[in-house]
Amino acid sequence: MTVTRPGEPGPRTTEPAADVASAATAVGAPTRRRDAAIDTIRGICIVTMTFSHLAMGTLADKVTHPAPWVDGASGFVLMSGLVLGMVQPGRIGRGGILAAEIKLLRRAGLLYVAHVLTVLLAVVAGHFAPAVGWLPRTEDHGGTWGTVRDTLLLQVNPPDIDILSLYVLLLLSAMIGTALLAGGLAWLLGVLSVGVYVVASALPSAFILPIGNGESSKFNAGAWQLLFLSALAVGWYWKRLELRRRLTSPRALVLSAGLWAGVTLVGVLFARMGVIPGIQPALHDAFYDKTDQGLGRFVLAWAAFVTLYAGLSWLLGTFRLRWLAPVETIGKRSLASFIVLTVITVLVPVVAGDDVPGAVATVIAVASLFVMYGYVLLRYGRPGRPTAAAATPTA
Repeated sequence: MTVTRPGEPGPRTTEPAADVASAATAVGAPTRRRDAAIDTIRGICIVTMTFSHLAMGTLADKVTHPAPWVDGASGFVLMSGLVLGMVQPGRIGRGGILAAEIKLLRRAGLLYVAHVLTVLLAVVAGHFAPAVGWLPRTEDHGGTWGTVRDTLLLQVNPPDIDILSLYVLLLLSAMIGTALLAGGLAWLLGVLSVGVYVVASALPSAFILPIGNGESSKFNAGAWQLLFLSALAVGWYWKRLELRRRLTSPRALVLSAGLWAGVTLVGVLFARMGVIPGIQPALHDAFYDKTDQGLGRFVLAWAAFVTLYAGLSWLLGTFRLRWLAPVETIGKRSLASFIVLTVITVLVPVVAGDDVPGAVATVIAVASLFVMYGYVLLRYGRPGRPTAAAATPTA
């Protein structure tokens, strides 16, 4: 991702609100500086998802998931919304609200195509690996053309691929979010997002896409949009409210780390250990469930982000951590890296089967990270070294 900062606004189809213009102006002159902490967190999300997808249950998977209810998927969605919110004021300042919305629609379309092609690849892989149960089968959809039809309608969402279809829906919701934020209606965005979350929590089946064989995806889109759109709003006001300075303060680090520890402790005691008999399942489903993005998991995602952001900003500003450079590079193109990961996830069972020994699975996961790193370098070139105190990245 290249880093651009908006200059003077060009011709507009629709005149943005005053807060958009001020946010765009606040970004300043064009520059290639980046925020190393943001890129690193995005890269960490990809690393954790790689081990959970390709080496689940191994020591490497456990090491990269040290905290319960905090995972790469939540971080990926949060960081995607955050970075998108950061760049939208500049896009509107340069080309107007319509141009920014069209760019979002094109990005959603690109992700839709990527999802469709990946699912169809999984269908083909299923013919070569019939013993792998999670790969989609044409017989579950009435044959080849029925499978193609259901894939185009987002009715086929295999595990570890379904986050792409979720992301398509989130980008479409971002179009509404951008319009409301540009119109100075952040409060309305909050009301609508919370309202959809409540409805989706009460009626999850209406917001969960099917896998295709009678099962459902692990993402309730109506619930996960709260994390994404809240991050979009935070990114929108990132410059205007000087959130980098606020979030990297010692106070923010202590508060976020304390919140992270407190919510985790409550979850371990009551949702896992069941200190109070009878409330364990209900408490877990309401506050820590992944599919429905429970409020506890939502809070933990934000607490983890602030803690990591404050800590990494200090570390990267104080020390030269060269070993983190590949993680930053992957993070700069986190979405492209994730698409590479989904392709590898589909192809591995064809070659190695569904029951891969832990040591082999770990090697495959590490090799996949090198493939992502190499792909980013070959496809986009070697990006400039980011700075710890830098500017707004691009989505």
